[in-house]
Amino acid sequence: MPVDLSKRIPVLCARLNAAGAGDLVFWTEPELYQRMAEALTRLARRDRIFWTVGETIAVEIPQAVYLLPNNAGIALAALDAAELRPASVGELEARDSNWEQTVCVEGEIPTHWIGDYLGAGFIRLYPSPIATGELLILSAKLPDEPTAETPQARIPAPVADYLALAALQEARDKEGDARMPEVAQVCASIAALYEQTFAAYWGTPS
Repeated sequence: MPVDLSKRIPVLCARLNAAGAGDLVFWTEPELYQRMAEALTRLARRDRIFWTVGETIAVEIPQAVYLLPNNAGIALAALDAAELRPASVGELEARDSNWEQTVCVEGEIPTHWIGDYLGAGFIRLYPSPIATGELLILSAKLPDEPTAETPQARIPAPVADYLALAALQEARDKEGDARMPEVAQVCASIAALYEQTFAAYWGTPS
């Protein structure tokens, strides 16, 4: 059942010395939602609490670039059961100045996958394949970003409490007259305990 993050906003406002979202002085309601959304993304990527098994993609010759299923992030990629190592465009350019034209030799399969070649939603194999195969993608589909218009998120209830805490930490660490670094530090310490618990209960080992 989705959690309604709008119910955390009044509590956040109270802790920021405001009677409601309309009384916020140094922050805005959209900012609070944005901080929660950013914290949700960081948590999901670090502890992999939303990882799901993706799909298989048929590798064709000489195609090296493939559309990811559901525009999902990549946790692991394997070609014919052989795990591929992640790499960035910059890393490959430093290693092989002609990397986009490099192809496998006979009996060889790609060794790396690149996730930033065409932006999110695509994966590129390196070297380019010269044989067909089956590419398995273990992927992550993050929850939709919460906003004031769409505050519901399919997350465990304790994660919603963590997101509110993260938003409070960011708010109290924001430069300005209302900055309270000591409060932000306490929030960070409590958030770290949340993160350890989430990793133990819902995380996926690296």
